[in-house]
Amino acid sequence: MEFLESLGLGNELATIVVGVGVALLLTSISIAMALRARSARAEAALMERALAKERERCGVLERELRVERSRPAATAPSRRETLARMPRALRELSRASSRRELAELLGRAVTRLLDPGQWMVFLETERSGNEFVLVSVGSTSGPTWPVGAHLTEQMGRTGLVIRRRTAMDRQEFDAEPPLVRNQLKSSEPRDFRIDVAAPVVVNDTTVAVVTVGVPNLPLEATRSVLELLTEYAAAVVRRLDARELAVRLENCDELTGLNNRSWFNAQAAELLFQMRDTEQPIATILFSVDDLRGYSGRQGPAEAGRLLHGIAQGTAPLLRDSDLLARWGDDAFVLMLPGIDHRAGREVVDRLRRRISADDWPGAGEQPGGAVTISAGIAVSPENGAQLDELLASASRSLSRSRRLGGDHATGEVVMNPAEVLAEARITQELQHAEALHRADDAAVTATEWSGSDADYDDLTFDGEISGPVEEQLTGLPPQPPLY
Repeated sequence: MEFLESLGLGNELATIVVGVGVALLLTSISIAMALRARSARAEAALMERALAKERERCGVLERELRVERSRPAATAPSRRETLARMPRALRELSRASSRRELAELLGRAVTRLLDPGQWMVFLETERSGNEFVLVSVGSTSGPTWPVGAHLTEQMGRTGLVIRRRTAMDRQEFDAEPPLVRNQLKSSEPRDFRIDVAAPVVVNDTTVAVVTVGVPNLPLEATRSVLELLTEYAAAVVRRLDARELAVRLENCDELTGLNNRSWFNAQAAELLFQMRDTEQPIATILFSVDDLRGYSGRQGPAEAGRLLHGIAQGTAPLLRDSDLLARWGDDAFVLMLPGIDHRAGREVVDRLRRRISADDWPGAGEQPGGAVTISAGIAVSPENGAQLDELLASASRSLSRSRRLGGDHATGEVVMNPAEVLAEARITQELQHAEALHRADDAAVTATEWSGSDADYDDLTFDGEISGPVEEQLTGLPPQPPLY
């Protein structure tokens, strides 16, 4: 106050200034206290949420502990028992004949060695390395995913193990940064109980993953068992892949990339056996490139090889998954088409002929007819035989006949019994009654020939009714093979 008076201010004005200063000071103190209270409330809310999460986690652990305590102590394997059971488990894994069987055996080994509250085995799908399918699952502590459910490498702790390609346990999952833990929790199904997860890694690729929850062994021991199982499983996968590659190379034709004759004989015989009790036809087709020797002489063996490779690769997209295709000989290929009769088989060959002829092959204009063409022979089971050698023999005869007709033909043998001959003759007589009739001197077999791209019929017709000695002759004949 004395200071203000020394400045020449009156008593009243000095009083006002002091009052304003005091008010500002009190306001600053109030604001600071309000901010501190707000910060304290925010901190308390964060602590409350953290405590809620911790209580939830403790609740999960308590439930798992109750499940663990409720299980009979006699069922929990000791470390010594686990080690004693390990050789048998590994021997069973070594007997797997496929990846899926191996995944199922892994589930059995986990059950026998660890007897966990929950376990799952995921196997990489064939169409995508980023997706896995649940192959084997078991649980004593609540519901789980059904077999066949799909999981991606972005989902939860299992996905993290798939991406990192290394085994992880509960402690390592909990040590992840909060952001990662939240992402794992939000992307994982609630029913998953994972204390340890281990991948099966082959050539730096995860092909399967095993998860275990609520194990009967300590965490470290459980992880060691899983790592041993998955490493052994990886060795089994490498052996299966090597065996598959050897079989594929043994059955593969190097020039065309198709399967070879030995493979076709085995697969075709199996297909005929599987369909032996059905009434569906099965077409066997042999087709070859016309004048391939002349083409090779003009264009060279290398270009002829590229022609065969191109025809092989162009044929495969025209077929169904159930069809068989293989290279049969130097210039020949073989097909087996389940559910296809003579007429449908001819349609398949015609599509193939049109596609090959339309392609711009080098030197195609110098070929007979000015294009690359094929000839084919068609045989159908059971009409032309029930055994593979009978069908191949019939198709081979028809292929030779197509070649004798000048190439670019498809022929086959159609067996007609005497009753069918009579019915065909009567239908032909009615359809061509207004036209000139041809008298049959010898009515034994109706000959039908297919040539070119159209079906031309040499029809057998009769003048008047078919009866008497002619009918007796027909009914006494065995089935005959007319040609189309």
